[in-house]
Amino acid sequence: MKKLLLALLLVPTFVFGQAGHWYNADHPGHGIQINRDSGFGYAVTWYLYRKDGSTAFLAGESTCEDFPCVIELVEPSAGFMGNGEFDLGEPVGMLELSLTESGDLDVTYDLIAWIPECAGIGPGGLVFQGCVGSFVMEKLAD
Repeated sequence: MKKLLLALLLVPTFVFGQAGHWYNADHPGHGIQINRDSGFGYAVTWYLYRKDGSTAFLAGESTCEDFPCVIELVEPSAGFMGNGEFDLGEPVGMLELSLTESGDLDVTYDLIAWIPECAGIGPGGLVFQGCVGSFVMEKLAD
């Protein structure tokens, strides 16, 4: 009975360990939220800033079934306070998420279609413009 109770207590940690809020202190204003859907995988939202300093969020076009996960990102839009037409938007980049052995979230991104300055520049400039890159995030909260 004790083994069954221990197993039941540990299952949420292993099964839903990816869900929660993730951050990196070196990238203030950036955060990733991973929500466990009811049987459909994990929904991913990345909160970040545009080059002009305004806030934005990009959502995964589909859910992650498991990790590591690669998803296309879109920038959804809607009218003020949810009024008006909702538009999922065209794909603007890719996000690859993997859990490290230490329990952190390894994030690799490609936002070439989202950042206007990225259009038409060479591969070396993509990193310096912030069009592609990677960072590691720690879990802030479940």
